[in-house]
Amino acid sequence: MVYEGERKYKPVSVGSWIGTIILSAIPIINIIYWIVLLFGGGNRSKVNLVRAILLMELIVFVVFVIVGVIHCGSFGGYFQTLGNWIKTGFTNAYEWVKNFIQGFRK
Repeated sequence: MVYEGERKYKPVSVGSWIGTIILSAIPIINIIYWIVLLFGGGNRSKVNLVRAILLMELIVFVVFVIVGVIHCGSFGGYFQTLGNWIKTGFTNAYEWVKNFIQGFRK
């Protein structure tokens, strides 16, 4: 008889790791699989893997938000120009693009 505690700490086979990696690579399925592992009390090694993956994704998300905020600040003039184009019905934008392309043809 295998007890619950023994199952949590039992070494994971190579085939099981391959299945975990494949399931983690499929969008939507990976999130469901991770939730099952986290809350279903799966093997400790797999639970720690999911925790590490989620922590790395959180770090990457925070870095992207910070870079996005900095990036948007540096493109403030671009967004102002875009807003002006929207207000004028893109007529000036069309003229600007047409003149820009003709500048390369000369």
